[in-house]
Amino acid sequence: MSPTPRSILMSSRDASCVGGPCNLSCGHCDAYASYCSEACRSKDRKYHQILCTSSVSPEFRLSSRPGPDYRRVIALPVDGTQPVWEWARFTPTLVGLLKDELHRLLGPPAAGNLYSGVDINRICTNEHMRFGRGLRRYNILKKKGDGTLDSDPEQPINTAVQRVFKKPGQHMPEFGSVVYAAFKSDKIGRPNVTGGVEWGDATIKDLRLIIDLYLTHPDNPCIIDVERHGHGDAAIWPALKLNCKRDMARFRLHSNYEIEHVYVSSAGGSERFQAYVPQVLGLSWVWEYATSTNDTLPESPDDFETNRGFLGLFEPPKDVPAHPYIKPLDHALRYGTVMVMHESGWSLQPEHVETVLKFATAPSAAPARKEFTSKGFARYWNEHWGDTNIPSPYLLESRF
Repeated sequence: MSPTPRSILMSSRDASCVGGPCNLSCGHCDAYASYCSEACRSKDRKYHQILCTSSVSPEFRLSSRPGPDYRRVIALPVDGTQPVWEWARFTPTLVGLLKDELHRLLGPPAAGNLYSGVDINRICTNEHMRFGRGLRRYNILKKKGDGTLDSDPEQPINTAVQRVFKKPGQHMPEFGSVVYAAFKSDKIGRPNVTGGVEWGDATIKDLRLIIDLYLTHPDNPCIIDVERHGHGDAAIWPALKLNCKRDMARFRLHSNYEIEHVYVSSAGGSERFQAYVPQVLGLSWVWEYATSTNDTLPESPDDFETNRGFLGLFEPPKDVPAHPYIKPLDHALRYGTVMVMHESGWSLQPEHVETVLKFATAPSAAPARKEFTSKGFARYWNEHWGDTNIPSPYLLESRF
């Protein structure tokens, strides 16, 4: 079960990252890692080990540089299991050779097209994530015949990113294969300058920036690492993520993930709505879409269906009169994966959601439907859960 406290205070800055000179090393891979404090190094260890030279096979360590034009990059293959070190050749013929190099690492042109060279420092919202150097992200994505990007779900989801965090669907998904290349400055005329950029070797420090980007990106539908989260002075609330069949398949989730405990920001990642049936039953629940700007809902509701009939939570059952003060949404059929939470941040349990759903969708002749009110549902709850240690959802309402 999720924690009972209704909120955890967020920090606006990572307290363990003092922001000073990074003079501390891993101890096993001095040339790859650097940290500004013992706390920063300790907290980073579980992610550092992914690429630490002390814990990988010899061929993975890239101990020798193939040539003077080669730079170490971090690659995330679309069907990989973790980030990997690669050598990429950077020369003044940036447009041609760099594309060839990235296709060599990530896939041939027939499998997709090189897309963007985004400097991820510009989209980092936490000041402590800026290191005074740049990281450019390159993707290999599928394109249609007219040159535009294929729409999701045709783009393959990057499994290497998902396996690093082991919480698929909770963070903004990455599509296609990805390479991160480090550059030092925009100095022209140096031997290792390519297209106005002085390229350098990627390090564990850069991996930490990449990981922080995924962990704390404002478009993440959930908060996936409470300790490393640092967006504003809001609170962190427990919520339930109701995964639709479409997302269960594309994120390769098992059946025990149909209802999932997650954390969200009290400020909300997207617009929140009242949950219709719970509100009628006197339960102060709200919901929001579990989507991000790069992973929007399909245009047609026929492209997905909500898992296990959770739609019954958000629109009135057909044979129950609409509540005079709560109107069903016009777009009630457009549900993918959603997150449900108490509007004051108290912790809901899967049994709360499942029991409300069963009560709302019971045959009209059933005794439970004769009194579609808070009193009727309280009686229904006690009949099913009264002899267990699962608290009634109405106990949350009495905490105000």
